[in-house]
Amino acid sequence: MANDIPTALKTWLSLNRLTCHQLAKRLDVSPHTVKKLTNGDFKMISRPILKEISIHTGFTYEQLIEPAAQQVSPTETGDSRIDIALGLIARYLNTPEMVRKCRKYFSLDFTCKQNKANEDTPSINYDEMCALNSMQSAQINSLLLSTCWYDPDCKSHDSRQLFTYWWAMVVIPSATQYNDTFVVVEFEKSVNEMGLLDMPTIKSWWWDVPEELNKVDTQFNAVSMTVPDDQILKRYDQYLAA
Repeated sequence: MANDIPTALKTWLSLNRLTCHQLAKRLDVSPHTVKKLTNGDFKMISRPILKEISIHTGFTYEQLIEPAAQQVSPTETGDSRIDIALGLIARYLNTPEMVRKCRKYFSLDFTCKQNKANEDTPSINYDEMCALNSMQSAQINSLLLSTCWYDPDCKSHDSRQLFTYWWAMVVIPSATQYNDTFVVVEFEKSVNEMGLLDMPTIKSWWWDVPEELNKVDTQFNAVSMTVPDDQILKRYDQYLAA
């Protein structure tokens, strides 16, 4: 019998603004099967399907079948307003709807900058970022894998910089590619600085595609990406010092 307590998968779907049918379509499995697992009924669900869902969400088998109350999602920031904002961004990032659906979460002075080796790339604004993302010829599905507040000299919720890892499935006519992206999301206010009625506002977005994590024509292997490695941090420090 399904547990009345929401499962980790149900919570994950809610945070990522996905339905059971949408996840099933991505994984090429039955929507009925995904719905059963979402409701806590994992009987008669095959190991290969559990494996596919585990790979896509980053949850272990145990996390998939345990109630959400016993689990901590790797994407949770500690503030539901930010969780909702990131979920919406993941859903609309590579679509024309992004510019309208998510504008309220971005500052009027927002800047986006890509890290490229030996190349000084210019910063772009929100409209330019949305236009470039929606102009991609391939179908791109973005997914937030994990978050971690940058807090070397303060408590997590006093920090304004959020380290995030994203996974993208890029579908092109000849093949399917899987790319990992590290993004530093800087907010105008920290969680502790926001009032009860405040909305999170993103001030800047610095992103890097780590060669060591970039996977082409291979499935995401659910490695831990909660804390960025030294090479990524070094590149981000160089950006801050510039």
